[in-house]
Amino acid sequence: MPPDFEFVNFLTRYAETLIDPSAPKRTVESIRYPNEDHHSTKPLMEGTLARKGKIMRSYNSAYYVVTPNKYLHEFKDTDVSPSPLLLPRCSDCAASQQ
Repeated sequence: MPPDFEFVNFLTRYAETLIDPSAPKRTVESIRYPNEDHHSTKPLMEGTLARKGKIMRSYNSAYYVVTPNKYLHEFKDTDVSPSPLLLPRCSDCAASQQ
């Protein structure tokens, strides 16, 4: 039995679901998703903020995005991932501080 017998059978069995090795490399910029051009997915404001900690009094930096739906999303760094740390609605925060 040849050493690659099982692997060759695997390739032929699942050829329609495996990625073609001769296909061009994909980029993040080429990814398209539903409603990506909708106005609610475009940030109103975004940037890095340094917050002072309550216990250690040291500064912690994070990347924040404010959406048109008045949500403040916190990300650990500027490489914005699809799963932000959700914070309460901005209007709720402002009302609770008054």
